[in-house]
Amino acid sequence: MSDSRIRVIIVDDHDLVRNGLAVLLEAFEDLDLVGSAANGQEAVQMCDQIETDVVLMDLVMPKMDGITATRTLHQRHPRVQVVALISFGEQQLLEEVMAAGATSYVLKSAPIDQVARAIRTAARDSNPRPDTALRDTPPVPPSHESRDDRSHGPQDPWLRKVVG
Repeated sequence: MSDSRIRVIIVDDHDLVRNGLAVLLEAFEDLDLVGSAANGQEAVQMCDQIETDVVLMDLVMPKMDGITATRTLHQRHPRVQVVALISFGEQQLLEEVMAAGATSYVLKSAPIDQVARAIRTAARDSNPRPDTALRDTPPVPPSHESRDDRSHGPQDPWLRKVVG
């Protein structure tokens, strides 16, 4: 970040989600919405042209999905942090986008304060480790536990430190 405002791009194929997030994020003086895109291809092109700190990235989109776009951004613009926007139950996609280079994730149903906190955390942590990514999802049911078998809920000590 070159100044105190965090430059954000919202990427989602649903106009309502993009526009709704844009309006809600305007309430935060430290966040600067510099663009929005309807698919991963547009997001990559936008990051090629606009200095960006954080991309809020949907995963399922036409032309280029969020996982491919995250991988491309991670290769082309390693300092741009990606926060995946996920829906409940997208555990497989979540694992794929984290492996592709996403910094963290947040549920689409999360309160806007949590979304803003995820953006700030991603922007602050220029070299995050996947095992310390902000986790805003409830614990995964036992039949779908993550590979490292750790909780993703509020009892996670790192989560308490970041969002507590």
